[in-house]
Amino acid sequence: PDFCPGSLITPERSAAMNAICLLKLFVRLMGGLASALFVWQAIWLMIHPNAQDFWEGCFWLGQVLLGLCAGASALFFEIRAGMKSVATQFAAFAMNRVGLACFYFWLGCYVMGGMGLMHTGEGWQMLAHATGILGWVACIGNICISCCASPSEDTDAFAQKTTENTVAARESG
Repeated sequence: PDFCPGSLITPERSAAMNAICLLKLFVRLMGGLASALFVWQAIWLMIHPNAQDFWEGCFWLGQVLLGLCAGASALFFEIRAGMKSVATQFAAFAMNRVGLACFYFWLGCYVMGGMGLMHTGEGWQMLAHATGILGWVACIGNICISCCASPSEDTDAFAQKTTENTVAARESG
């Protein structure tokens, strides 16, 4: 995965670029943590079924599958966002981040009620609330970084060539 071009913090980049790289890393970590906690809660539900009849069993299974699929998908998109094919393409990066922001907003709202853990204890309720807050932080962060795709080598080469052409035009004119 490519958090930012080159190493994370380099003296060659401006302080603003280094700050953006750190912000992107922070947002990805918050999102990954919220997604992992969401999956963990689904696994806990799977291990501790609480169904009295067929209808409650269907609801329980739906919650487990939702948690596993949604959480795993978010983890996949967090990893995908760090790949060069997405991180250097503005439209793909922006759509990935906006999509994740919508997901994390939903996740925060969904788990605040406990995602089936409401009656299992105060510790699980606190974990659900922490997951929700992490989801909302990731939502806001994803919106903030959605237009901060990493420049590609092609973009850097184009910018270098444009600068050279501009300098050459000034010198000849």
